[in-house]
Amino acid sequence: MLTAQTPESPATPRSQGYAALALLSLGAGFLHAAVINAHEGHGIASQVFTWTAIFQVAWAGVLLARPSRWLLALGGLANAAFVGGWVLSRTAGISFIDGFQDKEPVGFTDGVTVALEALLVVGVVVMLRPARAEHPVRLARLSTAGLGVMGLAVAALAVPAAAAGGEHDHGQGDEVAAGHDHGDGHDHGATADEAAVHEHGDAHSHAAEDPSTATPEQRAAADALLRDTITGLYQWEDEQKVYDAGFRSIGDCITGNEHFVNWNWINDDVVLDPDHPESLVYRCERDGTRVLEAAMYMAPAGTPDDEVPDVGGPITQWHIHSNLCYSPAEMVDGAPQRHVVGLTSGPNGNQCTRGEYLSPHAPMLHVWVAPHECGPFSALEGVGAGQGIQEEQDPNAPPDCQHSTHA
Repeated sequence: MLTAQTPESPATPRSQGYAALALLSLGAGFLHAAVINAHEGHGIASQVFTWTAIFQVAWAGVLLARPSRWLLALGGLANAAFVGGWVLSRTAGISFIDGFQDKEPVGFTDGVTVALEALLVVGVVVMLRPARAEHPVRLARLSTAGLGVMGLAVAALAVPAAAAGGEHDHGQGDEVAAGHDHGDGHDHGATADEAAVHEHGDAHSHAAEDPSTATPEQRAAADALLRDTITGLYQWEDEQKVYDAGFRSIGDCITGNEHFVNWNWINDDVVLDPDHPESLVYRCERDGTRVLEAAMYMAPAGTPDDEVPDVGGPITQWHIHSNLCYSPAEMVDGAPQRHVVGLTSGPNGNQCTRGEYLSPHAPMLHVWVAPHECGPFSALEGVGAGQGIQEEQDPNAPPDCQHSTHA
């Protein structure tokens, strides 16, 4: 015996309005989730995007299950705040939130995200208005068509925006993924030859060996180190964070660059980590300000040459400083500090008329996030800036990129 089936109740314009708002919130939430990893190391940015994504996805689910006016108002206010925060971050930066201090350019992913949020705010305002019972059938048809069009539009924009979200970088666009270009012809890109060796038009490498001998694994390791450092070093632009972590100046600003060393981190078991660099290198400006330009990673003191991390083979340039005299260590606000007080002398080059000669030496590797004449993995310049580890002298290299060998 056949029984008549009870037809499902048609969706009302209001219920489809809730579905449209939920769709917008889900789209924005998943786009925020797509950029979480790209903001790791940028203050609390990744946490902000995590909780924003959780709120937007959860709000969409609750709205579909138990819609109410107060829930609409909450979602409208929250997304209005998100839009306001985005506008501020693109015009002046948000000085009171760690990781959002610098003004950022408008990108495709964040542009789509803020558009979804703005539409959601407008939709909430419409939904909070008193309902009118005019032409319910006609309204239902229009709302059904509108919901379908909105779903297609959100999918067409949100999917490519989410795919692009992982390439986001603060103030550098796609430079980290496809080439870190500082606009002056110095490309610190993510290909091994271009990223790790800077050529001056004469095709002469300034690395320890011919970089063309690097294996694919060494190229990939050098690429990853440069990319991770560009992304992770951003957090150390906060001078208070640098000081609180235990970094102290060695007093070499007179050279044009100043090293801040964390002496407690040199001999630990963490190496080549932008979240845990042993030293930070700043450019000293004439007005007394400093600009962060490089990380100087250091292996534990006394590490033999053949045990130095082979992060890039011939591409990277490990070196030591074997001709410096330091002041005795003193504790400054709970962290040790030493100053460079002179150069060594004597027949063996290890005597200090003032200060102390530190031995054994700690192998070190600069990774520059600012343009450098001798490439992103070079020491500063000249013999006085460090002696290369097992490095052949290149007579064709510019004088400032020459380094001496050491015994």
